[in-house]
Amino acid sequence: MRGNVTGTLLQQGDCAWARVDAGYTSFSPGDYTGFDVNQTAYRMGVQKEVATGWFLGAAASYGLDWFSNEFGYSSTQGQEVGISASLKRELGPWLLSGAAHFGYGWYDASRQTVIGTSTYLSDSSYETYTFAGRLRAEYHLPFQNWYLKPYGQMDVIYTSVPGFSEGGHLSPYDLAVAQNDNFTVALGPHLEIGARYDLPDGSVLRPYGAIGATWYSNNTWDVTAALLNAPVGAGSFSTVVALPDWLADVTLGVQWSAKDNIDLRLSYEGVAGNDFISHAGSLRFSVRF
Repeated sequence: MRGNVTGTLLQQGDCAWARVDAGYTSFSPGDYTGFDVNQTAYRMGVQKEVATGWFLGAAASYGLDWFSNEFGYSSTQGQEVGISASLKRELGPWLLSGAAHFGYGWYDASRQTVIGTSTYLSDSSYETYTFAGRLRAEYHLPFQNWYLKPYGQMDVIYTSVPGFSEGGHLSPYDLAVAQNDNFTVALGPHLEIGARYDLPDGSVLRPYGAIGATWYSNNTWDVTAALLNAPVGAGSFSTVVALPDWLADVTLGVQWSAKDNIDLRLSYEGVAGNDFISHAGSLRFSVRF
């Protein structure tokens, strides 16, 4: 939370906030691994200065997800909850921060197997566990009515999906899916530019935009499965989803700060890579205290 509303040097402050996010993601490699995702998330949190220049934050989230295969052979819908904590250190124009996150999701999936003119249905339920950490460093270059903010960040993400089995329709093509664990490191440089406009009523308007890129150390998701009712020794097979290992992103937003310590921020983020596109918007309300 940016607590300072004087000048263009952005500074931290004590606050409580709530945010709504909505997004759409599409991956279209032209084969059976393509997918579309619609997501909505609700988040809320607080931040407090616990010592001079040190800020401690906590947040919780709840989200809804809808997945569908590019060719319509499978669909998934689910929910997820998460908690996170952050620690920030403000040193003049520098802001150094770290954060940790834990997420849990539960999902219901439906899949079709088409053999000739026959279609077989399979249903399943599964869970996901996510552990993530982030380190970030940013430097603020304030000018008279605008600013530059170069920053870099590193994410460490571990996701685990326990094994599960399909069923529900007595399909001979039901699968037993093995546990899957995925670990990746994401690194990326970014540059933000913004401006400040003092409005006649005493409030402040801050438009801003940012560009950047992110590299992922592990861009594949490997799922191993076997036919549930296959004879012993029949073996298993793997499906590999290979996402781009580089993604470019752009952010556009505007923040309005009232005299009575209320902030509203509206933002858009677009992410693009090879056969990959994502659009997301968010609305955030915060109260400074």
